[in-house]
Amino acid sequence: MADAFSRRVSVTATDKNRERIAGAVFQWYVNGVTGGEGNSDGGFSSYEVLDPAATISVSATVAGVTQGPEKLDAATPEYEFRFLEKVVHPLWRQFFMKHFPAFVGIVFILLALALVFIFPNPQPLQKHLILAVFALGGGGFGGEIAGFLKADLTMSSKLTISAGGAAAIFVLLYFFFPAGSN
Repeated sequence: MADAFSRRVSVTATDKNRERIAGAVFQWYVNGVTGGEGNSDGGFSSYEVLDPAATISVSATVAGVTQGPEKLDAATPEYEFRFLEKVVHPLWRQFFMKHFPAFVGIVFILLALALVFIFPNPQPLQKHLILAVFALGGGGFGGEIAGFLKADLTMSSKLTISAGGAAAIFVLLYFFFPAGSN
């Protein structure tokens, strides 16, 4: 537990896109003496000293490249080491990870459209499956839309469906045009 007079300093090692670099090694110095080493799984390390006036320095090493030591005064509770030559996740990969549900939704919608043209006179089971694939795609793509949608459907006296967000889009698409209708 932190003492009222202690001082905590936090550092991060980030790449060109400001993402934390896993595996960064931080070397801490207190008043010029080695204070310890901190291995980081998430590109983050912190160090606490009891003397708030102590001089704290820290260096960061990533893949054999060392930056620092950087001297951190009492007014600097955190510091970021930027390794501009390092890229953890390229921007295209970040974009893809952020919008993955939309990509899956588009693939499912295109698959449903292809199935409609492959089976011009589908059987009732095929209609249900095509509609389910289309509704799943719509729900995945709908997850990208900002805001919140809530759907409450009462199917009979014993069945009520309540859904929110992307699941609500799925429910609306699946039950708005039932597969048995023409």
